[in-house]
Amino acid sequence: LNFSKVELRYKSTFSSGVHSVSPSVHFGFGDGTMPLSEQFSLGGEDMFYGKREDEERGRQIAVTSLEYRIKSPMNLFFDTYISTRYDMGAVWENFSTIKFSGLKHGLGIALQLDTPLGIAKVSVGRSIYFITNPDGAVRGPVLGYFSIGTKL
Repeated sequence: LNFSKVELRYKSTFSSGVHSVSPSVHFGFGDGTMPLSEQFSLGGEDMFYGKREDEERGRQIAVTSLEYRIKSPMNLFFDTYISTRYDMGAVWENFSTIKFSGLKHGLGIALQLDTPLGIAKVSVGRSIYFITNPDGAVRGPVLGYFSIGTKL
């Protein structure tokens, strides 16, 4: 079965001394025949704090992130970094259901070590959803993440 999929990802890092700022965007659009295995996923330590890996799937995606990282003056055996990241985005099943009022927000903090086996990272994050009836915010659970080694 044929399907169409268009995806744009951009990430840049600006550094000055021990400080780094990394903005990123990810947009993707697929048609109604896109199979589940090809759909866009949202969640995980590297994509959206406060959600489990691949927690949400859909044929349309819009995600933007802003990360701030600083090199710690104290090393824990290896070069050590502390970072925080703010994520905003969502996935949708159909193009007609895209509503920017439904964007989700995620915030997290991480401790990262540059080890000989690759990057070791421990982080925690929480998602936030804004609702209109009643007005307010719904906070998701605090999720912990751990990864080590090179991403394949």
